[in-house]
Amino acid sequence: MAWSIHERGGFRRCTWRSGTREELRARFALRRVVAAGVPKGQQEPLWLLIEWRENEPEPANYFLISLPDRMTKKQLIRLVMQRWRTERVYEDLKGELGLDHYEGRRFPGWHHHVSVALCCYAFIIAERVRHFPPSARGADEAYTQPLQA
Repeated sequence: MAWSIHERGGFRRCTWRSGTREELRARFALRRVVAAGVPKGQQEPLWLLIEWRENEPEPANYFLISLPDRMTKKQLIRLVMQRWRTERVYEDLKGELGLDHYEGRRFPGWHHHVSVALCCYAFIIAERVRHFPPSARGADEAYTQPLQA
């Protein structure tokens, strides 16, 4: 499917955010599809978003999206490409707060462990914002307050 869209010029370049060195961009195609193997009356139309990065021989990623029709293509792309934030939070939770240290075998214990890790992470973020508000990022270091234990 991606090759036929590519041959008809269906991929469009889109920049979804500015990176540290350059703008992050790729070519995307968006199509309405219906999942195979679902009975006729229960089929839900989905968006198929195909990402084809520059200088790559084939598409890099395919995303099935069940969001409403009223979102623009650029809004869908920006939303999908935010997954790096989720991955970063997951890495922070594993590395700093021990999310991956649970060794129990029952759901209640695992649920408690994850809940405590998420509460700790929320506290850390709240303290970071309290001490370093987003509006103070450009302020001199003399006005910033160190985190106190």
